[in-house]
Amino acid sequence: MIDDTLTRSFYQGHTIQQRQESQDIFNTLFNTFKPARVIEIGTGFGGFTIFLKDAIKEFGEIYSFDIEHRNSYKEVKNCGVNLYIENIFKQFTNWDKFEVKDEWQYLFNVAPKLILCDGGHKKGEFNGLAKYLNKGDIIMLHDYSTDKNSFEELNAWNWLECQYQDIKDQVEENNLKPFMHKEFLNVAWGCFIKE
Repeated sequence: MIDDTLTRSFYQGHTIQQRQESQDIFNTLFNTFKPARVIEIGTGFGGFTIFLKDAIKEFGEIYSFDIEHRNSYKEVKNCGVNLYIENIFKQFTNWDKFEVKDEWQYLFNVAPKLILCDGGHKKGEFNGLAKYLNKGDIIMLHDYSTDKNSFEELNAWNWLECQYQDIKDQVEENNLKPFMHKEFLNVAWGCFIKE
């Protein structure tokens, strides 16, 4: 049975597919990390995107991508988010590591940046986007825990879509280190910074 208190919260009346505590943890992150650009894969209902825009409005911009249109997206665009109902990735030839379409690669030239992998296939998103990080950039993925035992012990979320073993090669190859690890695991996010 799905526990709605784990999977849904609200921000200014907008539905967020996150634990309520995630807002506090992201605000803590933004107290020290000021991304010039956030690239979000998976807009969902848009509430979390609106929260992010409010949280970084003084120092950054947001590009959010989803492949499904929702009525709530008018409000997302109205708050100043660059929202695209489009797949940022090329046609999938490798489900373990997605490739960004040529026309969107320029988005990753800004630093510091935060990449949020929260679309339909977090492993492929993370593994494909990790190579675009510069030193000090952060990449995150949702529906994550280090392993199944950790996920069950934390009881923080209803879905485990990605574990460390799924992203280990890209973490090592791109010199990524866990960042605010415990805090984000408690709300089902993996957070890694490029050193």
